[in-house]
Amino acid sequence: MQSEQVREHLHSIKKQWMRYALLAEIERRLGHPERAIQYAQEAVNASNGVERYMLVKEYERYNAAPEHIIHTSPDHDE
Repeated sequence: MQSEQVREHLHSIKKQWMRYALLAEIERRLGHPERAIQYAQEAVNASNGVERYMLVKEYERYNAAPEHIIHTSPDHDE
């Protein structure tokens, strides 16, 4: 299965936000919305700047993350 191969290579990805974003996408495609939302929240919280903006817009596009996920990190002002 392709998602298993991706999971095996996650350790090689140095950016934490990117690992969470990939896990969110895997879970979304597998039909696990609760886990996808959890990973999406972690990805947004671990990102800054352009990466954060792109993640927020991507999750809005796929409706993978409710509005409260996008604004959960107290470290980021939007």
